[in-house]
Amino acid sequence: VRDPKDVLTNIKTFIETNKREVLIIELTMNEGSSSDLRTALRHSGLLDHVYHPADQYIIERWPTLQQLIDDDTRILLFGSGDGMESCPAYDCEDRMLFAGDHFARTEADGSDLDSCAPASSYATNREEEGESYGYFVMNHYEHNQMKMPSPRRARVLNSYENLESRMDSCGKGRLPNLLAVEFWDEGEVLDFVKIENSGKNRQGGEYDTSGASSGADEDGVEDEEGGPDEEDAGRRGLRSWGR
Repeated sequence: VRDPKDVLTNIKTFIETNKREVLIIELTMNEGSSSDLRTALRHSGLLDHVYHPADQYIIERWPTLQQLIDDDTRILLFGSGDGMESCPAYDCEDRMLFAGDHFARTEADGSDLDSCAPASSYATNREEEGESYGYFVMNHYEHNQMKMPSPRRARVLNSYENLESRMDSCGKGRLPNLLAVEFWDEGEVLDFVKIENSGKNRQGGEYDTSGASSGADEDGVEDEEGGPDEEDAGRRGLRSWGR
């Protein structure tokens, strides 16, 4: 087991070396582990780069990628477990947003590739209350029979037609902030994201993520293995992540 202090120090080195990278970190804390983890976070200096809303209790408008880059708050940090509870976004301890309020996603096993709704096991508490303000990840990948990532399968799923069909399933409702794919360079992910974002309604460097006007944060394509954003990604809306 790696020492959290070493891991966090390495992340800090990465984020300070790569000035245009944005990281999304979700921490699931085992019972009795949060105190040591939070201590390591504070000592690492990483919290200087974590996004922290100034006055929002629940984040209705998430910053665009370019805004995060400009402000050098290029880490979105979510946490859960070990007794962590709901907290005002502006006052969450160590800038760690409670995942139960702020992080939603579709299934990660490819079982809901025709759906735009957050999986029940990954929905935020707000979803259950009829609100949809959390940071929303649409997982758009499926493993092969060996349960391994497949470039051939990714090439099909990442076609413009398939991506457009998946996004159309959202209708006039909530759109994802992040499109997670495998093998971002297979198919037409970059072209789709660029065109999809050209119609988003951005307001002052932010996208409204509630209701029919919900848009995505602007950026390019992210890879589950840390694939690159296009150089001009900060000018766009939907963010995609591939591996």
